[in-house]
Amino acid sequence: MSQGQFATLEEPRISNQMHAGTLSSNAKLITAINTGLSSITPHEWQALEKRWIIDPADRYYGEVQTKIDLTPREISWLAAHKNIRIGVDPGLCPVLFC
Repeated sequence: MSQGQFATLEEPRISNQMHAGTLSSNAKLITAINTGLSSITPHEWQALEKRWIIDPADRYYGEVQTKIDLTPREISWLAAHKNIRIGVDPGLCPVLFC
């Protein structure tokens, strides 16, 4: 992939952590459970939710979106602007979370 092009990720990047609820005195069990939970991939979490949570609105892990719905105006703008440069400053947090 060349600079300035986008690609769909093979797996969603979700940084949600699941932790076990057990007695704090049983460190070996906590470690084993947390190791197992951390080995579950995002796609596996999606499959688990789909199986056990019937209403999609109640699920945390949504389906991976591969298509963006654009308005005719947005499609026209993109057609007129073939090269779009994006700058990211990793030192700044998103505006909504500042």
